[in-house]
Amino acid sequence: MREHAAVGVGVYLAVLTAFLGAAASLYLGRRLCRLSRLVGDRGLCIGGCALWVYAAGLLVEALGLLHAAIPLAHGHLALGRPELVERLLAGRGVLLASPFYAVSYTLSAVAIYVSHMEVDGGSRLYAAVPLIVQLYFDFNLVLLAVLAAALAGTLRYGRPGAAGPIYYGMLILSHAAALLLPYSGAPELVYASTMLRGAAPLALLAPSGGR
Repeated sequence: MREHAAVGVGVYLAVLTAFLGAAASLYLGRRLCRLSRLVGDRGLCIGGCALWVYAAGLLVEALGLLHAAIPLAHGHLALGRPELVERLLAGRGVLLASPFYAVSYTLSAVAIYVSHMEVDGGSRLYAAVPLIVQLYFDFNLVLLAVLAAALAGTLRYGRPGAAGPIYYGMLILSHAAALLLPYSGAPELVYASTMLRGAAPLALLAPSGGR
């Protein structure tokens, strides 16, 4: 019973963090789209859309974990192998949310290129590269590659002291943790990756003071 209670606490903490992160993402996305209209930068609005899609992914992941919390907390592990059932239930929300994260991260990378690459010639074609690459390679590895591109763009073009590098760094850690799941089989990695993704928009929101 003590073990099931510990699992329940981990699930609920991950769900709470994900809900807070989704709220922060929706708020930040709205701000970016407003700012885009003011300054005429389409990249900002694309970035705002990326945050809205990210919020949807967090909500799907949180609801999946919340649905899993009921049988986990009460020990209803009917398939006879508790560790297998726990792993499947914990990972379901992450699996369902993965397409949302893929779209969000791709839009984030595209937004950076649209905002900062040169307009002349065919340079803006590079904005489509993350979309093309995503079709051909392993899912999590591509997410990490796209996030790395977004992090590199933020480090090069971002404002000094902005929280963008922290945001993308936390996302990279979250998907790096997901890559370890097949090797360790520990559902705690799922909870940790969810908490990192939920906390990332909060870290992005913190320096702005909610303005």
